[in-house]
Amino acid sequence: MSTIPSIAGTLTRAQVASMAVATGTTVANLYYSQPILGDMAASLHVTGAQAGVVPILSQAGFAIGLVFVAPLGDLIDRKRLVIALEAMLCVALLALGVAPTLLAVYVAAFLTGVCATAVQVIVPLAATLAPPERRGHVVSQVFTGTLTGILSARIVAGLVAASWGWRAIFDLSAVAAAGVACLTAAMVPSEGVRHGPPYLRLLASTAAQWGRFATLRRVSLLGALTFGVFCAYWTTLTFELRGAFGFDTRQIGLFGIAAVLGAAVSPLAGKLSDRLKPSRMQLVTLGVLLVGTLLAAAGASSVWLLALATVVIDVGVQATQVSSLAQVYALDPLANSRINTVYIATFFTGGALGTTLGIQAWRLDGWTAVCVLLCLLSAIALVVAWRNAGDRSAAD
Repeated sequence: MSTIPSIAGTLTRAQVASMAVATGTTVANLYYSQPILGDMAASLHVTGAQAGVVPILSQAGFAIGLVFVAPLGDLIDRKRLVIALEAMLCVALLALGVAPTLLAVYVAAFLTGVCATAVQVIVPLAATLAPPERRGHVVSQVFTGTLTGILSARIVAGLVAASWGWRAIFDLSAVAAAGVACLTAAMVPSEGVRHGPPYLRLLASTAAQWGRFATLRRVSLLGALTFGVFCAYWTTLTFELRGAFGFDTRQIGLFGIAAVLGAAVSPLAGKLSDRLKPSRMQLVTLGVLLVGTLLAAAGASSVWLLALATVVIDVGVQATQVSSLAQVYALDPLANSRINTVYIATFFTGGALGTTLGIQAWRLDGWTAVCVLLCLLSAIALVVAWRNAGDRSAAD
């Protein structure tokens, strides 16, 4: 069985801030390519469809890393694992910045995704190091860094590419990855020696975590539903802004600022999750999410209502996620890297399904059908949370 030293409660504010910066800087690499695919295609003399494979490979690499790399956090010192992944990420990004052919870009993008799994090592590490009474607040701060990185990546990539070309964003991010490795070495506490099962047995036990904890199954379902709402909304929002309001690419990108404002609420949600039972907290946050989807439906006639809906939906999704993570990381500190893998895998599966359903709804009846889907998924999540709150066996 894996063992860890008793170091919970040692995190300072500066250490939490450094971990938030690390997660945001790292996860952004999965999204930098999305707004610059046209520039990449023109530079490499390939079609837009061929360039469009780049972000898919980054996400595929991240999925592979989530399954085969992130569980190593239950076997070795996670500080050392993060430093190693960030160093390799730096190399992969440098390769991406100088890749002369499409095949080289594909390989570098895939490796970038694998190394970006460092995010899913840092977040459970922060939860382990935080004292139980502050775990929700600490997780929310680190998770805010992750969300800010995701939401701002497209804006930053577009601005950098417009000024210095598409390769510059990867060169700058390579420098940032090296900086994160140094920051982690200097600021993040070490867990010391960890003794866990052999690697293959570790991987086999990852799937077994699903059966161990009813709470994990419950919050994973909520995570899948809420991230499904998030992805369905953001996938189709571009179509609505362009078609109904005549927004250009720059204006659509700036709409992401509304989402960043929503991310700022996560620390408050973390504090509340430390004071309230998570199941009750989720009733509140999912109620907020449902209100946001109703505002999105009303936003068909007003861009300002749509901007407000964007903030409210993001607040609902993020606050629910923070509360869920606080529950997940309290289950078993000795296995929370594997537990995190199960939760995040379910979370992203929900996002993929939400994206697919959102596109199909748009094809069926445009924004009206999308909003029906958003309201339906939010309502289902609220019903699930209501049943959980009434179930005394729900682990709070």
